[in-house]
Amino acid sequence: MEENDTMKKLAVALIVLEAVVLALSACQPAEPQIREVKVVETQEVKVVETQEVQVQVPVEFQMVSARLESVKNNGFLRCGVNSGVPGFGFLNEQGEFTGFDVDFCRAIATAIFGDPTAVEFRPLTAAERFTALQTNEIDVLIRNTTWTFTRDVELGTDFGPTTFYDGQGMMVRKDSGFTSLNDMGGATICVLSGTTTELNLADAFASRGLTYDALVFDRSE
Repeated sequence: MEENDTMKKLAVALIVLEAVVLALSACQPAEPQIREVKVVETQEVKVVETQEVQVQVPVEFQMVSARLESVKNNGFLRCGVNSGVPGFGFLNEQGEFTGFDVDFCRAIATAIFGDPTAVEFRPLTAAERFTALQTNEIDVLIRNTTWTFTRDVELGTDFGPTTFYDGQGMMVRKDSGFTSLNDMGGATICVLSGTTTELNLADAFASRGLTYDALVFDRSE
């Protein structure tokens, strides 16, 4: 009897142990599953067909100048110049006009007529130059003339390209004792009338609170 009881207890113990093992197995987490994921990028491509087309448009350009036609009809160029500034516009002892500005007159005559001598020089003072141009006494003015805003908008004329840049200064006697404008209060100063030099002189002395006596000339010679 004792042997049978022992066998029964052993069988029950095995059953209980198996049940515990099954229970523990059920509580363990499942193995994670790894899956390979492939990402495919797509891009929309638009194809636009272009075609280069060359179009030729006929263009007619014609410059009409009443003054140029007048010069051609006269057969020569009337050029206003200076006659007293050596190197720019000067009438020499042989009665010939020479200088930088004079050469521009000859260059224009060459461009129009193919002849550098087809030009008539008109010597003009600073006070005469603009009136001569406005009244058609001359065809072109090529002499020392400063291009200013006031002249550009008030004279009714067209300035050509600037051909020379200069400055302004004072010439005094060596024994005058003047070393700067500040020393020249009350001095007598020669200046050409109708020029920007005359205006600049007035501005320079006024800005320093100085006075001066202007000795005005129409011509530099």
